Amino acid sequence: MTIKTRKGFNIQPVLDHLSQSGNESDDPPRGFGLLFGREKAYLRTAIDAKGLSNSELSLVIEKALREAPKLTQESFLKHCNLSASQIDNEKHDDFKVVFPLWGAQHLISGRRKWDEVWIAFDVDKSSAFARKALADRITQLKKRGKNVPTVIEQVEELPWAVCSIRSINVVDAFERAEYAITKELGLYSIVTSLHTERIFSSSEYPINTILFAPHMTVNNPSGSITSDIFWYNRWDRFMDPPTRTQDEITKIRGKVDRLRRKIRRLPWRDKAEQVLIRYYNAFAHFDLEKSFLDGWKLLEFIGGDEGTKGDTLIKRAAFLTSDPTLNKEIGMHLRHR
Repeated sequence: MTIKTRKGFNIQPVLDHLSQSGNESDDPPRGFGLLFGREKAYLRTAIDAKGLSNSELSLVIEKALREAPKLTQESFLKHCNLSASQIDNEKHDDFKVVFPLWGAQHLISGRRKWDEVWIAFDVDKSSAFARKALADRITQLKKRGKNVPTVIEQVEELPWAVCSIRSINVVDAFERAEYAITKELGLYSIVTSLHTERIFSSSEYPINTILFAPHMTVNNPSGSITSDIFWYNRWDRFMDPPTRTQDEITKIRGKVDRLRRKIRRLPWRDKAEQVLIRYYNAFAHFDLEKSFLDGWKLLEFIGGDEGTKGDTLIKRAAFLTSDPTLNKEIGMHLRHR
């Protein structure tokens, strides 16, 4: 793996800005804590580091900002590559990441593999792993209050998907598992949301008919929770999961299997898999305005040379600012978010 800058990005203006803001003798050191959050977010976008999760990439950037003797693009990327190679040699442990799924009842089952992650759908809740995981999940929530929220009680009744992964830490395990399973859910989202029209009188609900439910945890292979953290997304406890006939389920599974096979044979498979992730994420919002904006970004991503017209718009907008060179790079960063 070689870390480099993405096409169209020039990270030197941001590195120059960091150099002018401090030096290696600063306390706290350059690039640490809450300092330079915007610049580090930009660098995560501007760097092409296939194979690294967001948490790993953040560690690599932090280390390079601290250790690079001069903040030039060449020295910064050299230290990024050195740090990334050291991560490969770190100890990896086995984890299982639990994702409750809304809308997947009776629809998704069996095992799938994306990247290096094995995903087991519709896990048997009577298994030793599930019993221990469920007990620990409830205990985890009770530590935060006397009673388990009603929404969580409803969530625990949903089917689980469990991702098996080897990783260097809990956060990296979650990010890699989420990245992999979102590809699979993206397939189902494309197939099940086609040709559907839904009008709601009061609340806004996501367009996707399958969603990650709240309270996602990283567990040990035994089922015990690895640490007292979990991931939680917005939820409405009054949502009713979709009902499907057996004939509809059979047709959906057939279409998903065909689409999966087609994508895995494409010469531009990497980009197609990114489309699956972007599609799911765009239409999982409860705010439909966000869905529209992310859907528009998805359309631009699909359409050719990664937004040539967008480059022109960013340049024109940056021209009106006090630092056009730096703000053009920020605009590039925001377009890729």
